[in-house]
Amino acid sequence: MLNKMKRSVFDVEGVVVTIPYQNHNVHVYQLPSFPDDISPPEEGGFNLIRTVINLKLAKDQGYDERITTFDPPILLNVRYTYYDYQAAQEAEESLKLAFWNGSEWVIFDSKYDYHLIPDDPENRRLGGVGFAMISEWDDPHVAWGY
Repeated sequence: MLNKMKRSVFDVEGVVVTIPYQNHNVHVYQLPSFPDDISPPEEGGFNLIRTVINLKLAKDQGYDERITTFDPPILLNVRYTYYDYQAAQEAEESLKLAFWNGSEWVIFDSKYDYHLIPDDPENRRLGGVGFAMISEWDDPHVAWGY
């Protein structure tokens, strides 16, 4: 038997959340994002370029019943733009995708099977997509930075 997959697409933000069946239905809610200036640059840490989206995953039968662990993991796809890539290049840094854990930005890395895939490998600055597999995730503000 095939497991069910659910996709939530946020076209304006350039975000797709793919959720394999979790032994219960899952609904993806978009919440208001905090302003980009709420998080000052961190020394040696994550420097915010722009906040992309704020998501909450909850059981379908109740908006208040937040889901924070996923088995199998969910897949998060987030588009980056020319401007995101250029901002990182001007700082002589690489473009990074991160999420807010309530007190600091956590950069998606190999723990999340994170990959940055350009639309055109010969011209990375034109834009592309960041992919991350997520097993545990509580505070889902997502942003690009360096």
